[in-house]
Amino acid sequence: MVLPDVKLLKLTQSIAGIVVDPEGSPVKGATISVQLRSGEHLARLTASGPPPWTQSDHQGRFQLKELPEEALAITAYFANPKGGRIRFPAKLNVDQNQQDIRIVLDPSLLDEEQR
Repeated sequence: MVLPDVKLLKLTQSIAGIVVDPEGSPVKGATISVQLRSGEHLARLTASGPPPWTQSDHQGRFQLKELPEEALAITAYFANPKGGRIRFPAKLNVDQNQQDIRIVLDPSLLDEEQR
């Protein structure tokens, strides 16, 4: 039996920012998930550490910690309450330990989808 190679990653990176609507008002409840820029998705990286995803708070703010010291991209989106595909994703590359990320999502698109 041949075991696959394992790549150990230092988990010391932290990123943070805000999700706003097109007018600049905070957006609560958007999901923000982290991927490696190479396209690989991250699962929970340690049994006791935080997951590589979060939701924006009532001020639109988010923070993700204990991320790999690798080039990262984030995707922000509104979760589909019925499951399935994510809705209205915004994807962007982030700088190492970037703390001033600004993501614009338009919650009014959710209302249009329900019409």
